[in-house]
Amino acid sequence: MNNLIPVNHFRKKHLTGLLLISSLISCVGVTNAQQVDVLATSGTKSALLQKQAPANFTDGIIVSHQLININDTLRYQSVDGLGYALTQGSAAALMKMESGARAQLLREMFDPKNGNSVSMLRITLGASDLSTSLYTYAEAKVSNQNFTPDPNKRYYIDVPAHGLRIGATGASEDPYTAANAPRGADFEWQFVPAGDGLWFIDRATGGSVPRLRTDDTNMADMNEKTIGTWERWQLSPGENVGTYFLSLPQKGVGNHDRLQVDNNFLVRMVDNDRSAGTWESFTFTEVGGANNFSLEGPDTETLIPVLKEILAINPNIKILATPWTAPRWMKTNNAWVGGSLKPEHYGDYAQYFIQYLDAMKQRGIPIWGITPQNEPENNHNEPSMSMTAEQQFTLVDQYLGPQLENAGYGQVKLIGFDHNCDNTDFPTRVAQSHYVDGSAFHLYAGDISAMSTVKSATGKDVYFTEQYTGFPKGDAVEAFNGDLGWHMENVVIGSLRNWSKTVLEWNLVTSPPTTANGCVDCLGAVTLTGSASLERNVSYYIISQLSRYLKPGAVRIDSGGIVGNLHHVAFKNTDGSYVLLAYNASTEVRGVTVAMNGRSFAHTVPARTAITFRWVANAEPKKDIHIEAEAYSAMQGVKSQSTTDLGGGKNVGWISPGDWMNYSVDIPVAGTYNVRYRLASSLSGGSFRLELNGKLIDIVVVPQTLGSQTWVDVNKRITIPASGKQQLRIVAINGGWNINWFKLSKM
Repeated sequence: MNNLIPVNHFRKKHLTGLLLISSLISCVGVTNAQQVDVLATSGTKSALLQKQAPANFTDGIIVSHQLININDTLRYQSVDGLGYALTQGSAAALMKMESGARAQLLREMFDPKNGNSVSMLRITLGASDLSTSLYTYAEAKVSNQNFTPDPNKRYYIDVPAHGLRIGATGASEDPYTAANAPRGADFEWQFVPAGDGLWFIDRATGGSVPRLRTDDTNMADMNEKTIGTWERWQLSPGENVGTYFLSLPQKGVGNHDRLQVDNNFLVRMVDNDRSAGTWESFTFTEVGGANNFSLEGPDTETLIPVLKEILAINPNIKILATPWTAPRWMKTNNAWVGGSLKPEHYGDYAQYFIQYLDAMKQRGIPIWGITPQNEPENNHNEPSMSMTAEQQFTLVDQYLGPQLENAGYGQVKLIGFDHNCDNTDFPTRVAQSHYVDGSAFHLYAGDISAMSTVKSATGKDVYFTEQYTGFPKGDAVEAFNGDLGWHMENVVIGSLRNWSKTVLEWNLVTSPPTTANGCVDCLGAVTLTGSASLERNVSYYIISQLSRYLKPGAVRIDSGGIVGNLHHVAFKNTDGSYVLLAYNASTEVRGVTVAMNGRSFAHTVPARTAITFRWVANAEPKKDIHIEAEAYSAMQGVKSQSTTDLGGGKNVGWISPGDWMNYSVDIPVAGTYNVRYRLASSLSGGSFRLELNGKLIDIVVVPQTLGSQTWVDVNKRITIPASGKQQLRIVAINGGWNINWFKLSKM
């Protein structure tokens, strides 16, 4: 903080006649020692985002402690943001809170001025393993309860319990099955009304024998479009909700009249009074899933309302969107878990992203960046989808990147990989696409230095996008201590020292996983304990310890190498302030000296404690406006005379009621000023008015000083509403006093 020291020895010049104000107004000032704000979080929980007594820079370098030397001439990456994943499950939990309590929590987390200043969110594009259900935005429409076929639409006929789909092709056109939900004309069927609520089932593309039927054998087959009892199918409820039996009621009971796929995957007929089970239970999936895109559902009910509340608090928050899986019909296994993207659907998947960006834009949710796939080498999460480096490169380079640019989303960052630090070849390959901005990393495997390896190999940015903290096993404080330390060393300080532009924890609010294949151990930054109550967990402090002081756009600057157990990283904010995060990983107190530009401060960092320091560099001194009383631009009735005050020169005296002096003053900035008047009176004192541009702004009482050359200071506070040239006038109310000078100091 810069405070002005009074300058009592201002050297006045001896003047004759009237002088221009510019020659007698001087700007001077010095600063106190720089104050350093200190924020601490301890692994023992003895301090949790606790403000400590401030430190102060002083001249010189204290050499009795471990030295961290700040060099802001060595600059590295800028920081885009710090934050958390906001899963749909987190949003659903937040929506159950009382609105006032939720608003208070969101302000606490996201307010950039009065809160923790969380500046980035990672949201899931579709369901993750921490969603309330499994969904994407373009799942093919599947028959449900009370399903009635639409004669104008085409359908796939599936045996969901066994992952089979019925098609018809080949020389004989007999029906057959295929696994993993293949698509194409051979598997598309149409339902044609056959009267009496019955249906013909035809191949959608025709063919010489286009109609599904049976004969007197136990095999189903195909035939021309005949109309008989062996071609009219009835839909009746199957074994499970949304499934249906297909039978031929006009053929007669006990005469092989129910369609079945047997355990040899052959399409057959069985007696409907002897069989009823999963091999006879079919679903009907509408063809044309790419045209079924809609955000309606879990996201519009929970995630988007919460995002809008957050954007109202911080309109500049950055949002990164990541899918856990493509819609199932685009995948090789047509399932939520595993599988990969079919090559013929790369274009469909790219269009899926465009539709998502359009839909979010329409709802006022700006998307800052996307990654093509969460954890592409993890095929056991639910949901999940595998991707090789070559598959992801092809997707982004030939489909997703071009479509983003063509759709006007070229500014949306396309970030590759989004998986662990044990594989540098994958992100390096994907980053060869000129559409790719950089690479994203997690740290469930590998070493954080992989981020620097990829940065060096690609010349592109790197981002840290996920790391979870788990429910405590055993002693809760010990778990807090361990997680705080590991994340400070590796995820926060480690990733930032390895060029990361983001630090994101998983995830914001503790929420149960969708399935047993989801993260049952994941602990959110907060856990809601009631509709208006919560617990703050370790990742709340991991991010907030830095986000409270570090602002988006800050640039990492050099703080020297890490010595021993004291980890650190430093930044310069866009407002010119400096931030240093230090973590003492040892079990002993460490003394540290922070030095910058020949000045330093000393501080002790307790064991297993993170401390964030913030300060403003020595700025230009605040400038006082010092005005000699005799430097008026016009006057009435007063005289100047020599003074015995410190510095010599002249003062203005012989003042009578109604006398006045005008001063033209250049005000650098509007606001509140302290005015320090240098006054003397050998009589009973007096008073005068101070006018600004012809308007009264203050009345000053001159005390009796027992001498016309016995000088005292009188301080008053005024408000000057505008900068630039201003006219000040001193008008005597009572006479009998002298004035040597007055000085304006910005408050």
